[in-house]
Amino acid sequence: MLHTYLHLKNQTYSKTYTDGSVGYSSIIIGSLLNRADEEYYVLIFDSENVDNTYVINKASEYASDEKSLPLYTADLSHELNKKFLSDKSSYKKDSLDNFKVSGTTLVKVKGSSIVKFIEGIDNIKKELN
Repeated sequence: MLHTYLHLKNQTYSKTYTDGSVGYSSIIIGSLLNRADEEYYVLIFDSENVDNTYVINKASEYASDEKSLPLYTADLSHELNKKFLSDKSSYKKDSLDNFKVSGTTLVKVKGSSIVKFIEGIDNIKKELN
């Protein structure tokens, strides 16, 4: 049995999985392109923003599907991730030089390259369905 917990400011979300090993791991944005998996998602969000509750729940549902790609999370409130927050998003396919997000973002990585950069809760929801 696996228990996952997600802590947002003043709230804790918990989910229990009984079959398999399902969940997501927190990473630093600077290591976004350096995961061992060939293809995966990284959900970038601010845990101190309660508006992200919906997208966190959606990510948890997605991660519970055995057929899903690995899903990592990166919290913008973490000190090492704050430098990636900006008023305007930008990215390069194969490099984190000038990588910036303006809010909640889902990044799909394949072969150490960014293949999708998805902003907005509705767009993220569509991608994770």
